[in-house]
Amino acid sequence: MAFQSRSGAKASDLSASENPAEAARELLLRHLTRGPKSKAQLATILAKHNCPEDLAEELLNRYSDVGLIDDKAFAKALVNTRRGLKKLAKSAIK
Repeated sequence: MAFQSRSGAKASDLSASENPAEAARELLLRHLTRGPKSKAQLATILAKHNCPEDLAEELLNRYSDVGLIDDKAFAKALVNTRRGLKKLAKSAIK
């Protein structure tokens, strides 16, 4: 599914959008509402959409500072889910 701007035009290239910062924020929030993601996963998503590196770093750091991105909590949740659903041992998950 391609990312679309409010005007309806395809905007897979965030750097070409009218307001790249706002488009990147919307993209990040949309992915975070689907479920927790690591900072690296979100960086990959932004890179796929050609988000300028400095903007991506600024947004990811800001979202980490306010607690929207928490890699430690994400890792703990991932481990607990894998242990609970797949009955994997800690060593298998590592």
